[in-house]
Amino acid sequence: MSRRLYKVLTLLITISVCAFFILSSISSASEQDVNGEVVVLFKRNTSFTDTLKSVKKAGVRSSRHLKLNSIRLKLIKVKPAQKDKVVERLKDDPKIIAVEPNSIVRAAWVPNDKFYALGSLNARQWNLTRINIAGAWDITRGAGTIVAVLDTGLAKNLKDLNYSKVMKGYDFVKRDRDPADDDGHGSHVTSIIAASTNNSIGIAGVSPDVKILPVKVLDNKGEGTEIELMEGLIYAYEKGANVINLSLDLETSSRALKVILDDIYRDGVVVVGASGNLSKGRVSYPARYRSVIGVGATTYSNTRANYSNYGKMLDVSAPGGDTTQNLNGDSSVDGILGASIGGGSGYFFFDGTSSATPHVSGVAALLYSQGVRGASQIKRAITSSATDLGSPGFDSFYGNGLLNANSALRRPKSSLSVRVSKTRVKYRQRVKVSGKLAPPRKATIYIQAYDAKRERWRTVAKTASKTNGDYAKIVKPAFNTYFRANWNGAGSTLGQQSNEKLVKVKTYMRLRRSRRRIRRGQKVILSGKVKPRYRRKLVAIQMKVGRRWKTITRTRLSRTSMFNKSVKLNRRKRYIFRIYMRSRYHLPSASNLVAVRVL
Repeated sequence: MSRRLYKVLTLLITISVCAFFILSSISSASEQDVNGEVVVLFKRNTSFTDTLKSVKKAGVRSSRHLKLNSIRLKLIKVKPAQKDKVVERLKDDPKIIAVEPNSIVRAAWVPNDKFYALGSLNARQWNLTRINIAGAWDITRGAGTIVAVLDTGLAKNLKDLNYSKVMKGYDFVKRDRDPADDDGHGSHVTSIIAASTNNSIGIAGVSPDVKILPVKVLDNKGEGTEIELMEGLIYAYEKGANVINLSLDLETSSRALKVILDDIYRDGVVVVGASGNLSKGRVSYPARYRSVIGVGATTYSNTRANYSNYGKMLDVSAPGGDTTQNLNGDSSVDGILGASIGGGSGYFFFDGTSSATPHVSGVAALLYSQGVRGASQIKRAITSSATDLGSPGFDSFYGNGLLNANSALRRPKSSLSVRVSKTRVKYRQRVKVSGKLAPPRKATIYIQAYDAKRERWRTVAKTASKTNGDYAKIVKPAFNTYFRANWNGAGSTLGQQSNEKLVKVKTYMRLRRSRRRIRRGQKVILSGKVKPRYRRKLVAIQMKVGRRWKTITRTRLSRTSMFNKSVKLNRRKRYIFRIYMRSRYHLPSASNLVAVRVL
């Protein structure tokens, strides 16, 4: 009996322990993901109709649809009991790249007590002295740059913010046009970037003349979802943001989020992200992606803050503060001072990588205002000019070192112009793309074109500049194309990306007729070809009536972009025909003319 009782007790204990770990894992998963929500990433250029078919085939409906360039995403709501089956069906669809949980996104800050400053507030902004900002302000203060802050929103009554420079934003939590801050985190971050400067009150912002685009993706607890973050990124991109600040993080990687960030980066938008506050030896997402500038936090003593995540994907460090210290003896804690909500003076000390990140976003905005173009060039300017901390050179605790605004803005810069010989051409007609690199030097210049079908930039040619800086290259565009030039830089001189020039292209359309003369009531066959290849595209067959062209019928191109259409002619006269086509990728185009005489 005792052995049986022992076995029964052992079995019960084992079941209890297993149940505990299972429930713990379920609880842990639910803390990181939104229960019953799945993000679906489709292949590029999948049509909206096809995305609906894929979702319907899996037996569910989508609640949101996201689009950035050629990227398509859907948010699916699934009952927990059906989730595994639905996910498997979706993964079997050849049009779908990834199926992922809708992860929780959190503000990357340490929620210690808030302190407001007394007396001389500017003396407590040790963080601006540490990044050497004063010299940078002699060059620019950020005018002409839009910085999007994806966070808990922006308060409407901050004392030290010029609201004439705040753009109308959006709230993706409540889904309205009022991104009001009900937490305080977003307001504090925004004030670090853009607080009014030289106004005799309050604090100074890193880039006080920028425009701010507030985008609320986190709620009053500092939490949001991955889908809301992606919606916010697309919104900021479409509103023309030059710099995007992400003082937030999530624990798990997301292929869908990475694809969006990579596209934004290729289009020249700088994204800055917080490394996280768990003191882990790996940088959190999305700061961990190469398309994001990952920022760690330092303290008043220029040492890594003990909460700051670190690792090989850390790019740079910036002041994040420590509200448990007072090393400068100014009667206030060594946090980062900013404007926020919560009563008192309206100024509070926070610490965390959330506070470090806006310093880098502010300097990125200054570089953009100075004329540096291309996200990779701005990232290089920030990382290569940083003040070395820790082990010589790059190390996992500080990245490339401590942000140095003055050094970044005083690095040797270059300028790169571009022009095109023609702005309207025929299909595959030669166009000369040329320009000048300054200071003049021999260098490799990359000619890049915007692929309208794939909706992304790609390098189509490369050429060498002469000793006087001039360069030129012949290209033959097949579609309406934006061209730009890019130089990667050399030595201490930063590279540069030119502005864009549009070349509009007419399609090549060839029309033939089967006979020159026919009798009344007979048919003539009109045939031909269109270049570049348009599959299943409708084209109009037009007949000249007086001075105007009248569409008499339409025909659909074959898979090889050819057409063949018979037309019955009943009147004795001379007919003149052409084919005509409109497309988003080309100028409205017409073919050669053919004549048919009816006897």
